[in-house]
Amino acid sequence: MREISKDFLEEWIEHDINPFIVFDREGKVVHLNKEAQYLLADVSSKEIFSICQTYANYTYGFKTTDLELKYGHMKFYAVTIGYLDDELIGIKLYNTPSKKINILNDKAETANIYLLLDLCINASLTNSKAKIVNEWDPTFPELKLCINDFTTVLNSIYKLYFKSSKILTRLSLQTGEYIKYQNKKFPIFVIEIQGDKFEEEEIYKIERKSEDMNLTVYHSYNKTIIKSPFIAA
Repeated sequence: MREISKDFLEEWIEHDINPFIVFDREGKVVHLNKEAQYLLADVSSKEIFSICQTYANYTYGFKTTDLELKYGHMKFYAVTIGYLDDELIGIKLYNTPSKKINILNDKAETANIYLLLDLCINASLTNSKAKIVNEWDPTFPELKLCINDFTTVLNSIYKLYFKSSKILTRLSLQTGEYIKYQNKKFPIFVIEIQGDKFEEEEIYKIERKSEDMNLTVYHSYNKTIIKSPFIAA
């Protein structure tokens, strides 16, 4: 088996949409990924370190605990805490969808996710002066989703970022997480839309409107996140 480089693992953690933080024995942050930076804008590192102390395994090792937490607009359903010595301890918090999703319904259609993203960007941002940047996982096959709901939400979100100088769209599968439905596990795909100018109040209205859709939408600082079960066509 090919050895995985340290740089690859570090980049994987850095781009995980779940917050990951490493503390020293005094509770000082010695490493955190991008998502953890957003988290620590809403909660003190001291409080997160306290969770590490409370829910860590009694002996060296790793332990995952189901735990409902909410900081700002970020919600979590579990944490994994691990340490191999007395010097460092790490925690990963798992983002949770804000609702249960009815995965299969009559509105689901086969779709090309790249084509839908292109269509929404072109339809909503044609006259925008923003620099459009896309970071898309290139391996997505066709999938099933409710195309009308999906494009309605996506177009609405892009329009809120219209005045940004740069609009970044990321497409990825959510690492290590899934939605369970009828005794089957479905991975989750994630779209992040990020910009420096946006209509924040309108974004929260979109969150509420999406409650009856086969999507989860939430806003975290300068980015809006869409999550949906990945169902291969």
